[in-house]
Amino acid sequence: MSKVQQKKGSRSPSSDHQSPFRQFLVARKFQVALVLITFFVFGNGIFNQYALDDEFYTAGGNKLTLKGIKGIPEIWTSHTFFNNDGTSYDYRPMALTTFAIETAIFGEQPYVSHFISVLLYALTLLVLFRLFQRWFKAQGDWFAFFVCLLFLVHPLHTEVVDNIKCRDEILCHLFALLSIHFIWKHIETKEIKYLFLFPVFFVLGILSKHTIAPYIILIPLSIIFFSDVNWKKALLYIVPLFVLMILVSRVQQLVLPDATRHFLTHENPFIDNPPDFLTKLATGSHIVGRYLWLHFIPHPLLYYYGYSHVPVVGWSDPIALISLAVHLFLVWVMIRELRKKTILGFGIAYYLVNIAVYSNVLQPAPGLMAERFTYAASLGFCIAMVALLFRYFKSAPEDFSWKADAHQKVKWALLAVVFLFSLRSVVRNEDWEDKMVLYGNDMPYLTESAKANMLYGSLLSSRGVQARLESNQYMQQGKKTEAQQRARESQEFLIEARDCFDKAVKIFPDYPTAWSNWGTTYFFLNDFNAAKPLFKKSITLNKDYTEGYFNLGMTYDNLKNSDSAEWCFRQAIRSDSLYAQAYDQLTKILAVENRVAEGYKLANVLDRKFPGTDKPLMCLSTFQLVAGDTAAAAISLEEAAKRNPTNLQRLNNLVNYFKRAGNEQKASYYYSLLQQQQALQQKEERKRNKR
Repeated sequence: MSKVQQKKGSRSPSSDHQSPFRQFLVARKFQVALVLITFFVFGNGIFNQYALDDEFYTAGGNKLTLKGIKGIPEIWTSHTFFNNDGTSYDYRPMALTTFAIETAIFGEQPYVSHFISVLLYALTLLVLFRLFQRWFKAQGDWFAFFVCLLFLVHPLHTEVVDNIKCRDEILCHLFALLSIHFIWKHIETKEIKYLFLFPVFFVLGILSKHTIAPYIILIPLSIIFFSDVNWKKALLYIVPLFVLMILVSRVQQLVLPDATRHFLTHENPFIDNPPDFLTKLATGSHIVGRYLWLHFIPHPLLYYYGYSHVPVVGWSDPIALISLAVHLFLVWVMIRELRKKTILGFGIAYYLVNIAVYSNVLQPAPGLMAERFTYAASLGFCIAMVALLFRYFKSAPEDFSWKADAHQKVKWALLAVVFLFSLRSVVRNEDWEDKMVLYGNDMPYLTESAKANMLYGSLLSSRGVQARLESNQYMQQGKKTEAQQRARESQEFLIEARDCFDKAVKIFPDYPTAWSNWGTTYFFLNDFNAAKPLFKKSITLNKDYTEGYFNLGMTYDNLKNSDSAEWCFRQAIRSDSLYAQAYDQLTKILAVENRVAEGYKLANVLDRKFPGTDKPLMCLSTFQLVAGDTAAAAISLEEAAKRNPTNLQRLNNLVNYFKRAGNEQKASYYYSLLQQQQALQQKEERKRNKR
């Protein structure tokens, strides 16, 4: 047997003695490399805490997730997200179901959620590589691998991977790619089962997030481009997908209540005040220009963009004009290259179709811009860039060899980009450690974003209020040094928050929440006279702004102006009849002024508004005490304790009352209940601290 025959007809002796694991690694070297690199680049993000908007799905913020597996039937028959007023919006049951299952098994642990995000991202890359092996069969596995590798490390994907909330985005595109994978299996094998599988995965993508829509264009484009199927047959594949999209939309309309999502002008000015078409087009050109720049130079990366960090512009804007010229050139190149059926043309088309959806020309996008909106588009960018590099260096991808001299330039150029992008991604992962780190690192670049200043200010303000409460607790415990330290920290947080809200209202003066929050910082700094006009401004901008009325009422109360405070609390109740805090403050005013008859009427109102709760009974007991009927008040408090045994102060009051009354049995009972509740609350506090 000749050497050539031996090479073709038999395995080498060394391969015969390879272990099964080594054989697997050799056969799946590209897939193994993609998984390992995914965890190497994004692994440091697994140890992050919760960050931006994670409470939409987890972190104690979604009531359906907290129910675990028991909540799954309700997940599929309810909207996914809820507003503070009880209304709801969006339907992403597939994504929410994964969080419910995760919570049932592990509880709400950020590390688990982050690990799952990285794992799903790695799985996406495996599916992508398998698909590319089919699409880029003529170019070879190395070409497919390089595209996947560039996509893997791109820093624009850090939001999708590091932001737990973006699991819906990962799932949506993963299911879309699986759908395309099974379409290709049908094209190759003609087996009927794949005709059932590809629509199933597509509908799972729809039920994860509606951003799957551009695939309606991309699926037939890829079929025509990479197979011998003609355009008529290619379009047949998307018929069931169209039907499923319409069916899912129709079922939502029939089963779910009307969706209510509150978009504010500072998030996207196009929503409430649509501009003329030329202004919309110029702004859209400005936005896609910035997206393209971020694909090449991914800095700065930001957790939020929005108005006016992203401005509404006309055609005098240089970025809009340059972007228009660049994108018209890209369209020309795309058309020219698609006629030749080149990979470069397909990559540009894939990019433009996806990014056009988020230009704000077709429909307004939340926040005007977001890195997660580039997730699918960046795949087209990576395809085009790898194809362009091979073309530029005159290197044939189908002949690529890692050690061949002819391919060294393209190899090192790709590796240089991969290294720089990987480094940027690893560093960016650390920015997503938690909200405070994320907001703090990005704010120097977001001085012109109204909502970014609001978000950071609100976080600082809540930290300031928490530090103030802790200072008071330390003072009660006689720990004067610790109390003074926390008091100083509280003041620092509140002053910095005050500056953020100041910037927010300067950027967008018609922002009632920002005015109110600005007033809140002065309120907690005990400057009530400075807080008052800011709260007044908030309710001038929004006549039904419940929190604004309440905050103004609290300010008047601290200024000893009970008449004005009462009016404000009643206005808060008028705008929201279930705003419990306003009822509590109104109860205090009526009790101080001995208005017992009005107090009893208020208790009746609470009984109608909050039936079966302890609120009406607490109100009733207050006025029974004012009227001097201590025994009746104790009965009301006992009933309130039955309805809600978690109020420690109430239990303590009952213990003291029955001790004074000489009823040791009841005093002992409520003391035991008090100890149980204290133990439970301390346990919950320890859990929160661990999170």
